[in-house]
Amino acid sequence: MSLASIDELRHPDALTHHVLDTGTARVIVIGDVHGCAFELAALLAKCGYSRSSDVVILLGDLVNKGPHSIEVIRLAREQGLHAIAGNHEFIALQKWEIWKQTGVVPKPDEHGLTQTWTSSGNCP
Repeated sequence: MSLASIDELRHPDALTHHVLDTGTARVIVIGDVHGCAFELAALLAKCGYSRSSDVVILLGDLVNKGPHSIEVIRLAREQGLHAIAGNHEFIALQKWEIWKQTGVVPKPDEHGLTQTWTSSGNCP
């Protein structure tokens, strides 16, 4: 995840109400991906997801716990998926801000935040 994408999440418009016009598209709703990018890709394939005719809404908790949080974010962006931030995204943003402001690396936690950031090379 790049710093730009984190800053995008912090943008005031990112946390406001948006109306998503799905028209006649099939709507696929997926929750709690938790850093499981390969499983998300497999699920999209199993659903027969087509970017041109389907809308996917991810219901929060895209990151943490699983080993591929960065890849989940990339996949969501590349495939044009819509996402609602969950508590794990907000926790990640809070810890990122502390890291960015203080330079103190957060202690590794049970959710793998520090490992995700350091392995991606996108440290503040």
